[in-house]
Amino acid sequence: TLASLLIRAIRPNKGGVVMVGGVDVTQVNLLRLRTHVAVAWAKPVLFEGSLASNLDPCGEYGVERTLAALKFVGLCDLKAKLLPDDVTEMIPRDEKVHPEKKHRLALARALIRRPKVLVMEEPGAAYSPPMLEYIESCIGSAVSTVIHLSRIGDRLRHFHRIAVMD
Repeated sequence: TLASLLIRAIRPNKGGVVMVGGVDVTQVNLLRLRTHVAVAWAKPVLFEGSLASNLDPCGEYGVERTLAALKFVGLCDLKAKLLPDDVTEMIPRDEKVHPEKKHRLALARALIRRPKVLVMEEPGAAYSPPMLEYIESCIGSAVSTVIHLSRIGDRLRHFHRIAVMD
């Protein structure tokens, strides 16, 4: 719900306000908001089609940024196996992709946009401990603010501020 509130997929209850950096998100142009805030959902969806069309559905970012996003999430092996130079190789249907790989592709989809704010929903459940540690250790170089939504707080050592919500 918090991730959906941040990108205005849903509105807060009457009288409720969602603030990011002191700014009420309902006062920000929706396109601008969604340009600067990306979500790596707990239950990502991949679409039938090419790897490039899954990471860059509108063709805005090109091959170099696609490859950089894949490298960032540790899927260079995927490049060698599934990704020719033209990035048009087809990926298997959504249900046939390993769950961690699906999450890594969804994170790459979020990072390709170079958002200012990245919301990671339940990453501890999505990634193996070594992969999550790798992502957490280098994510600060790609995104200025990371909001890590998790029910489990044992993996939060890389974060500067932690808020506990009931």
